[in-house]
This record gives sequence, structure tokens and C-alpha cells, in this order.
Amino acid sequence: MVRRDVGIDVGAPPRPTEEKRLAFIRRYADDSGDRLAALGTKDAAWWPRRSHTAHHRAEQTTLLRLLGRQVWSVYGPSADTGGLPANAAPTIYAYADVAALLEGEARGGAKAPLPGPGRHASTERPER
Repeated sequence: MVRRDVGIDVGAPPRPTEEKRLAFIRRYADDSGDRLAALGTKDAAWWPRRSHTAHHRAEQTTLLRLLGRQVWSVYGPSADTGGLPANAAPTIYAYADVAALLEGEARGGAKAPLPGPGRHASTERPER
């Protein structure tokens, strides 16, 4: 999928040998480092395509919320981390770094706590 969507082939199979949750997380962590290095070589003309696909973040967070899941920060604050940046909502990632993610998930999950929506609306639409 990533090879087709962004033109980056990390030379590894998308599925780990052992098809278990932690093994998938480890595979993704390994491959993400290689992808990050490749992204650093892309020129300005390559990046407008990312603008088109960025809207999928909202779709995915909506689906997670419909499933009753919390949403940590992706590209900044979310409704679960306090709302809008304009209201000083913090950016809170589930884990501080890849090592913390792998260690926390190996223990069954140890994500950062979320404060919830905060006092302000998590939308830029004016209140009626």
C-alpha cells in the first residue's frame, strides 16, 4: 500500500512472519524509519499529493470514535487531547517515541492518558 501510494519500497514484506498485534507494530516501526529517511529526499513538487490524502485523517478518527476509541494526536491536538490549537489544546501522542511504543505494547498497552475534550467546543464553527 505505501509503496503504491507514496512510491517508497522499504524492501520488506508488509506482514510479519508471526501475525500477532505486537509483531505488526514492530514491522511498522522498522519500516517507518526507512520511509522517514526516504521522505527526506523528496522535493517540493512531490509534497502537494500529500495535501490530497491528508483528509483521510478525519475519516479515520471519525471511525475510531464510532468504535468508542480515543484518538491521540496525529498532526496536532484532537478532540480527545483538549480540542483546538486555538484553545491551547496540547498535542499528546500515545507514546513518546518508537522505543516507548514497543515496550508499552509488549506490556499490553501503556498509552499516555488523555484529558478529554476540554471546556471549549472542538470545532471552529460558530456556536448558535
